[in-house]
Amino acid sequence: MHAKDDTGAYGQDFLYRAQVAVSQSAALKPATVATLRAAAPGGALTFPSDGHHRVVLPAPPPADGFWSLTLYQAEPDGRLSLAETPIGRHFIGSWTPGLRRRPDGGVEIAIGRANPGLDTNWLPAPAEKPFALILRAYAPGEALVARRYRPEPVETL
Repeated sequence: MHAKDDTGAYGQDFLYRAQVAVSQSAALKPATVATLRAAAPGGALTFPSDGHHRVVLPAPPPADGFWSLTLYQAEPDGRLSLAETPIGRHFIGSWTPGLRRRPDGGVEIAIGRANPGLDTNWLPAPAEKPFALILRAYAPGEALVARRYRPEPVETL
């Protein structure tokens, strides 16, 4: 599902409000937060938890506030929830202590059940269920609001 320009200000569109409530946690107005959901190869909105994946943000999202990449477990009915993880981590963001950046300023995030040795830049995958990835940037810049900023596709390794 793609966000409409009126996300967070639904008016009488109760069906859209319900769809957003099921598929996105805390959907706010686009001027407040830009929300991007990763798509897997083939267009699926979830990734298998038994694989190894990598997200590369070549530069932090253009925003005046903070950003976060949150991993949600996908339930069979389409709901997204936070999964139990061995280290209790569900997101990595601009305020993550010890976040490691590449020499070019980008951020590489490893996703999988086992820690690939990136510690701070590792998001644990759920034990069994597929997962979804949502990138949020608060007080987004014009490139995000206009949807010109696009992170690289999630890589399956």
